[in-house]
Amino acid sequence: MSKRWYMNAVFGVVVVETLLLSYVQVTSVAQHEAVGQLRANVEVEKQAARALLAENRRLKSLAAEQCAGDGNHVGLAPDREMKVTAVLMSYPGSDRFHRLTSIVQEVRTWEFVVEVLLVWNGNESQVPAVVRDLESAPGAVPFRVLPQNANRLDNRWKIGRHVTSEGVLNLDDDVDIRSVGASCLHRVWQAAPDRLVTIDVRAHSDSKSAVSSAEKRSGAKVAGATAYTPRHVDAKGVKHYSIALPRALMGHRKYWLAYEAAESRVRAIVDELMCDDIAFNFVVANASGAGPIYARAPFAPFPESQSANSLQKLKNMRAKRQQCISRLTNAFGGTIPLKHMSWYAACSWDGESGNHGKK
Repeated sequence: MSKRWYMNAVFGVVVVETLLLSYVQVTSVAQHEAVGQLRANVEVEKQAARALLAENRRLKSLAAEQCAGDGNHVGLAPDREMKVTAVLMSYPGSDRFHRLTSIVQEVRTWEFVVEVLLVWNGNESQVPAVVRDLESAPGAVPFRVLPQNANRLDNRWKIGRHVTSEGVLNLDDDVDIRSVGASCLHRVWQAAPDRLVTIDVRAHSDSKSAVSSAEKRSGAKVAGATAYTPRHVDAKGVKHYSIALPRALMGHRKYWLAYEAAESRVRAIVDELMCDDIAFNFVVANASGAGPIYARAPFAPFPESQSANSLQKLKNMRAKRQQCISRLTNAFGGTIPLKHMSWYAACSWDGESGNHGKK
């Protein structure tokens, strides 16, 4: 091996090593910058998560403050009768004023109701004569109209400051419920005043495999990891519910106040997907940590509930409600606060709450 060849080989190795070191340095700088950006992104996400958790704690604290000292706990009946305010909603151009009139006349005979409020999704000048007549009509329970600046579905959840009673009874204008059914709701709610009590329920399912029997028969596909379904069926075949529908729904006034406090979190979702009732359930479950109660109270839907212009008949409504649950989950910090329940409250013919059993 000649000396010249050896020197050339050594020089070549030095050049290669220098090039490799330069490449490693450049790569290290790029990797360092990428890691720095990734860490910055993670920190932004952490800050957003901390903000959502802080907001959750604020809402739970607000709900706790609003009911502090009332002495009521889930499953314990209070030592006094708790009155409620009945709330209905209507709007200019409605074709259900005849139903509204009959419902108001019926509700004003119920002894546990202190006032009937009509959330009017229109201004004062648009209130029709048939509604004005209800204000002046004689009755044991007063009737009051609350005009609104905008026609919004969730106006019915933002009336807490107008309510003087401990409880609120939301009534849809397409449901015929009489004293027996309403008394059932009231008795069940008095036994569990921190829960929502309702005559109709639905469920969320966080498993793609948990599909309702009706969906299986139709071959419908469940979009996303969270489904909106009549019931969630667990691995043992037990049916669960987690969402209280507002057809006839009773709860504590504090939850209506909590919704108004949380409106900014859910407003855009509710406006786009028309799911104010699901948003209300999220707020209540987030504040209470408890699920609703399904009361098998007697009621009958009016024919208008199945009309072509009803919300449930709108195209892709099931998909919108599934999307609503997913987006509300993100708004509430990535966790679904809704709680699955499997038992129901049964009432006898006279409205007395009776045995509880599995649904």
